[in-house]
Amino acid sequence: MWIYFLIVLIIGLCILDYVRNRNVLSPGFAFNIVWLVTLILYQFKLSYIQHDLSMDTIFIFSLCASCYNISVVLTRLLFNNKTKDKTIVKHKITTDNKLKIASAITIIIFIIETVYSKGTPLIWKIFYINKTYFDFGIPSLNGFLYCLLMVLGAYAIFKKSKTAIIYFLLGLLALSRQVILSMIIEAFICFWLTRPKKVNYFKVAIAILGLIVGFSVIGNFRSGSNTMNYVFKAKKKYEKMPTIIKWTYSYMTFSLSNFNNLVSKTDGFENYGVSSIKEFMPTVILNKFKIKENVYYDYLISPNYTVSTYLPSVYLDFGMLGVAIFNIFLGVLGGILYRRMKDNKNDRNLLLYSVFIHNILFLFFSNMFLNISVSFQFILILILFNNDKTKIGG
Repeated sequence: MWIYFLIVLIIGLCILDYVRNRNVLSPGFAFNIVWLVTLILYQFKLSYIQHDLSMDTIFIFSLCASCYNISVVLTRLLFNNKTKDKTIVKHKITTDNKLKIASAITIIIFIIETVYSKGTPLIWKIFYINKTYFDFGIPSLNGFLYCLLMVLGAYAIFKKSKTAIIYFLLGLLALSRQVILSMIIEAFICFWLTRPKKVNYFKVAIAILGLIVGFSVIGNFRSGSNTMNYVFKAKKKYEKMPTIIKWTYSYMTFSLSNFNNLVSKTDGFENYGVSSIKEFMPTVILNKFKIKENVYYDYLISPNYTVSTYLPSVYLDFGMLGVAIFNIFLGVLGGILYRRMKDNKNDRNLLLYSVFIHNILFLFFSNMFLNISVSFQFILILILFNNDKTKIGG
């Protein structure tokens, strides 16, 4: 019963935010719609490994929604003064030249990693070589490569540059769904925020459907449809459901099952920051000091699904208090980036906000804010596009 209270609460927050902003990509609406869709889909319970959400889990998500939305509103009220442009200081290296250098570095790193790994995941798959995408790349350097691909790919797609094909092909060679999806989603966010008033919603729907199909096709190619059917453990009446639906449904809801399982076993406040720090540490450092990555096998509903929304690390470190503070932080960050983007839609502000919304859209799956290859995009954008620098309050 209480799950429906949470769903009604989030519906109400969606309506209030849309009335206020008239923008489906505002920080509040994006957060609320992600959890609304996730929770509604979860209620169908298509798999035997899904169980009812506990009262504690429902309370935590109610806390998340409340803290995040309140902080977004308060931040926008506090930073309500429009951004005033400063005179831009001329830089010796222009943004175009920086992008060319970054593009060259990306290609060089990819070639080095291909030589080091003796091929790429796509090549291994085509020629039936017994390696997977986990065997590709040099630890930490590979994360930097993916960061470059996401930023440069998103910008190239947004600007309709022919170089977008290069970044897409590199992501395809690496068989990285995250990189391909991220660059497309971030570019789409930039398109949406600079769109004309008239929108062809049919094309938008087709594009979203295309992403879902592409995600599933790569999943089937990389892991196999039989594997998905086996690990999904569909209820009898859903056994013949297309694998396209199974891929999407499992990624959107099974992580919630994992977190629900975690909450049933601990009240958090166990690791005191260690879990979150480990999430954010480069692989090379983890390997150097022989630190194990965070994979909490004792609470997974299946060993094949190792993600559990954006909350486990924060929850295990600092309990519900940490969850509340983290969501307040996200709300403040979203409010500031949204204000700056609304007042000045230059490339820098658009890209920064697109990365933020990208991370918000993936909260049902994983904490991208604690993923260094994803979050480093913020730093990379500030470096590449610092010619567009503006200051609040001028």
